[in-house]
Amino acid sequence: MPDVDPGSNGDLRHTRRVRPVPAGRAARAHGGHVDPARRGRAVVTLAVVSASTGAFLLLWSSIAGLLRHLAGVPVPALFVLVVLGAFAGVWVGAWLACRLTGGDRRRFIASGIGGSVGLVAAVGAAFASTRILPAVLPLLAILCPGAGAVLGARAGERERRTAP
Repeated sequence: MPDVDPGSNGDLRHTRRVRPVPAGRAARAHGGHVDPARRGRAVVTLAVVSASTGAFLLLWSSIAGLLRHLAGVPVPALFVLVVLGAFAGVWVGAWLACRLTGGDRRRFIASGIGGSVGLVAAVGAAFASTRILPAVLPLLAILCPGAGAVLGARAGERERRTAP
């Protein structure tokens, strides 16, 4: 059991000195130490962006249904409203994920762009699910914005590490 610093507010990371391990996949494959907090960033980003996008989709779908019922707004206009609400959900989720994982502006922007690309893929997967494989693709469509945000955030981190 590692020694825990009483002033660390319960941080259970190792406090003893470990030998430096070069970064990269090869180091991790040969037993290198990876910080658990860094490993969990992808899970947090995936979960938060997917949940935020889903919540905004539910909210704006409900508002669209209300507008359709009360005012008779045409369906294409309501579709645009719902998709714009979903994009807002992606960016709110990217912002929240960056706040939760200690990210910076570059990670936020990369997560938002990746999540937006994932949302476009999700709309395509949802459309395809009405034609083929209706049981499998809705799950994929739900996770696409989060997966895109994770990929974007990792690319943003890599860019930040290599920038001068």
